[in-house]
Amino acid sequence: MRVEERNMARKFRTKEWAVMLFIANDNDLDTFTRKKLKEIGTVGSTTAADVIIQFDTRGTSAIRRMRLSRGLRFPLRKLQWETNTGDKRTLIRFIDLTLEDFHPKRAMFVMSNHGSGFAIANDVTPGGTRTHVRAPVFQVFDARERALIAPDTGRPVESSSDALDNLELKAALMSIVRKHGRLELIAFDACLMNTFEVAYQVRHAARVMVGSQSNIPVPGCRFTATLELMRDEAVSTADVAKAVVNNVTPVEFDQFSAMAAVDLGKADDLAEAITVLADALTKMLRNDPGAFSAISHAHLSALAFLDSETIDLFDFCQKLVEMVADEDVREAATDVQAAVEQFVLHKNPCGAVVEGARGISITLPRRSEISDTYRQLDFARETSWVGFLDTYLQQRFLPIPEEPAGIVISPGAEAAPAFPQAPSSPM
Repeated sequence: MRVEERNMARKFRTKEWAVMLFIANDNDLDTFTRKKLKEIGTVGSTTAADVIIQFDTRGTSAIRRMRLSRGLRFPLRKLQWETNTGDKRTLIRFIDLTLEDFHPKRAMFVMSNHGSGFAIANDVTPGGTRTHVRAPVFQVFDARERALIAPDTGRPVESSSDALDNLELKAALMSIVRKHGRLELIAFDACLMNTFEVAYQVRHAARVMVGSQSNIPVPGCRFTATLELMRDEAVSTADVAKAVVNNVTPVEFDQFSAMAAVDLGKADDLAEAITVLADALTKMLRNDPGAFSAISHAHLSALAFLDSETIDLFDFCQKLVEMVADEDVREAATDVQAAVEQFVLHKNPCGAVVEGARGISITLPRRSEISDTYRQLDFARETSWVGFLDTYLQQRFLPIPEEPAGIVISPGAEAAPAFPQAPSSPM
């Protein structure tokens, strides 16, 4: 089927939905962009939903923004030249222009690219300074042949990579909320983004969030079934989110995914329960000599996700209930589990290594420090979790003691052993 391209006017009839896909594939995912566009285009826009896509592929090609219908692509507004999709201003511009053009009753926003969970990524400030970020990030590894162009000033930004961390993501989304109101649904078509840190950061920007606790097999989420469902204007946002969760690319061989949808309106309740648990764990660590061993055992036994320092929050609490004797910790862990069940709308773990995933992860590193960037997240600033991490990781990674200094022996004196000798065993 030949795809036609047509120019469009600026204003369109108001529909129930606008589905906005921000595909930032100026990296090793660019080979899957065509496949994703083809899959979405099998349904495309309908009488109930407009499907608007902005995508960037590897190299210095222009960023294209278009409305997709079945077999048709309608270019929108003027073409953007090569722009940093890791810059929050690029994201703001895409959503702002789309909502101005289509003014839907409900808006669904999809970010499609790499996600890193709690990992190191490169980030570039507007002035061009590159820093290393260790925090949940939506990564945009741009591999360009020339300098990036800042979307507002038109000036080049020297960079070979950039990442849109959660501080920038919140700033971008809240800019949209102040102008257009809260989004209905945010979906991360990217790995490792369904952490509570991410959910809490965007809780005021949307009503529902979809993402994966683990990886997502390429080419990523599939949207045909979701778009078909959205033909019914009365379908609930929760049911749309469940359709996205259920229609991820099937796993094969050793692949896996752990998609889930969460109710961001319940984020504050879960944060409060986590704070109570963190306080109880910190108190236990300070007062009980056996606390570290029990908590560490629960930590290392909980379901963890590859390539990240996140664990399943529900499973961690289950291990605490099973392995920790402290009644305050056990009660708090049970309350967190109850809050998780209210927070998670739907889950779909696929693959043996994620069996039992309950829909939301939390950062619990196996390293000795938490970055300043992580400490700036809303979740870190407004709950007691970082206080628990500091106390726990300090005990987990005690400094290695220095070897005793050599003993100076006076001339003629009998040398004493540097360490006490164990008594000899009988033969």
